[in-house]
Amino acid sequence: MEPYLSIVVTSLDDSRSGGQSDRIEFFSKRTLEQCRRHRIQAELIIVEWRRPDNEAPFAETLRLPKAPGPCAVRVIEVASDVYQPHPNALEHAIANNVGIRRSCGRFVLAIDMRDPLPDELMEFIGGQHSRYSSLERDDIAAKDGSLGLGKGWYWKELDGSKPFRWFNNDAEISIQPPGDSARVLALDIEPGPGVNMGPTTLDVLDGEGSKVLSVRLANRRVVNIPVPNHNGLPVCLRLHVSDTGHRRTSDSRELNARVLRCGLYEAPMVARTWNVPQRIWWMLTGRAGSSLLPEVKCEGKWLDSPLVRAHSDLTILPRTEWLGIRGFPEFSGGAHPDDWGLGSDDLKETRLVERVEEGTRRLRAKVAVDLIGAPLVWFFRSIPRPKLPDPGTFAPLIASGEGFAPLENPPKISIVTPSYHQGHFLEWTMRSVLEQGYANLEYVVMDGGSKDGTSEILSRYKDRLHYSESAPDEGQADAVVRGFEHTTGEIMAYLNSDDLLAPGALDFVARYLTEHPEVDAIYSHRVFIDEQNIVTRYWILPPHHRWMMERWDYIPQETCFWRRRTYEKVGGIDKSFQFALDYDLFVRFMREGRMERVNRFLGAFREHPSSKTTQQEGAHPEVDRVYAERGIHISDWHRLPQLAQYELLDVRSRKFAARGKILPGALAGVGYDYNLVWGGRLTGPHSSFRSSADTRRI
Repeated sequence: MEPYLSIVVTSLDDSRSGGQSDRIEFFSKRTLEQCRRHRIQAELIIVEWRRPDNEAPFAETLRLPKAPGPCAVRVIEVASDVYQPHPNALEHAIANNVGIRRSCGRFVLAIDMRDPLPDELMEFIGGQHSRYSSLERDDIAAKDGSLGLGKGWYWKELDGSKPFRWFNNDAEISIQPPGDSARVLALDIEPGPGVNMGPTTLDVLDGEGSKVLSVRLANRRVVNIPVPNHNGLPVCLRLHVSDTGHRRTSDSRELNARVLRCGLYEAPMVARTWNVPQRIWWMLTGRAGSSLLPEVKCEGKWLDSPLVRAHSDLTILPRTEWLGIRGFPEFSGGAHPDDWGLGSDDLKETRLVERVEEGTRRLRAKVAVDLIGAPLVWFFRSIPRPKLPDPGTFAPLIASGEGFAPLENPPKISIVTPSYHQGHFLEWTMRSVLEQGYANLEYVVMDGGSKDGTSEILSRYKDRLHYSESAPDEGQADAVVRGFEHTTGEIMAYLNSDDLLAPGALDFVARYLTEHPEVDAIYSHRVFIDEQNIVTRYWILPPHHRWMMERWDYIPQETCFWRRRTYEKVGGIDKSFQFALDYDLFVRFMREGRMERVNRFLGAFREHPSSKTTQQEGAHPEVDRVYAERGIHISDWHRLPQLAQYELLDVRSRKFAARGKILPGALAGVGYDYNLVWGGRLTGPHSSFRSSADTRRI
């Protein structure tokens, strides 16, 4: 398969003193790393032009990684006797054209070597590449960059020789119209078993959730969707159907509808007619038959973007367009136009790094994993999953306190709570820290300038806080980092403004880390609570395993405590993260120190509609960034231990709740108010006494 992007650079671009080989090596290594990090299938073409006599050829001196990756490297050497001397600007054009003419990518980027490719530009290019990667060859739409499939779509299937794709609710279609003439997105669509084969209502929503179109689906038909005004920018639409939730007994997927073809057209399309024999044959055989829409073939076009326009030293065009205009202007007359880019000369070419197609490389592994994964899924799904107990089933049962004697010199613990418009949860969070009764505590609350009563809460507790502020910040990570700057404790943690600590958590942490100096960070099992503090479920985690936890972050952040020395050793929290700041930090902890899971509950995690974790569907892009920056390799084979870990976690946690098991930091069962674990102290005034009628042991 052709690479997505060809990057052409010439040694003629660099007129500075010093070794050209060192500078081109730096440029090449950086480009290879950018392509790997942003998963861009590319090739780097280095045109060695006018090499100084005292320097060896690039093919002999460049020290590049030999492992196959997403970007190949080729060197094309143009000997001094091949070309006639020209003015520098003309030589520059000819040198670029040598690489452009011999490129293989769908798009070709010609750039000066004087400056490396900006990382934000490569991230943007990587996003354009992956946006359409779900479409395959001979799919329901032309893989030309005009349409892309987002979440909600299942894999391509064949009905005879005709491709189709099922989708569940809120399936996304991204659109980059190839021109102003494409004004209609037409779908050849049919309702499926997820809606009892119809009739149902199909709503088409734009990126802001506004309804673009609503139609009735009773059987297979063509739906014409007007493409919203895009001003040259991508458009995202969502397909939403009503009356869903039905499933086949033989298929666990939610097959709400299937699309047999989609494409962009200049005007609304009318379904093609079938003759009667064809209708009867397709009805009897259950085949979909020919598409109701004609096939659409669009020319590739690079997305116009301010990021591209901002960098004037590069030019990116589809390869077909480069070939059509014969590259940069070379000849003012007298030369044959087919000879642009030194086309008639047999130039020496050396391949330094091979590119491996990700899809080709992973095909065998994916097939093998699918074959093994199917019986593995069946095995895990066959494990009995007990029903969660009814609320109050185990109300009389509670874990007894550990009864630890206070430490004579308790280590100082510093906790930071970042908050923004969480006033309805913040006081519960603060009381879960302050009511610990820990003797050596620094508690800092950093609010981002909320207007929801947070300031009044902070003023009520200001005498019990080490430091607090309410002012605009740059996000959660910035608030936590600045909060830690006001602390000196040798044990550290941060607690989000909607989560809770378990009673006795700080005493346990201080004692455990004092008695285990070899341990650098600890975490516990997790309790899930809702908006009203009602316990809904648990995570009962296995003992800590670095390989597993590096790849799939099951570490409950609200239960994690670490030593300051370790935090400073790894460089602290990276403020450029807004979602995966804890995951990135924990990966570095695991590599520079020792982490352990303790067998109790140290905190409770709140699930509610406005939380970042609840709003996020699937893996966040920042998780992929952690993989790339920390060198964590995720292969198809890794899906098997991931599947096993997830299923076993679910089974173990359900059995824990159903059997009424108890651990410090929670009651038994589910459906109870977590405030009971605290003896009512999360909402009531501070008191060390409980009612004589309350016989539970806290």
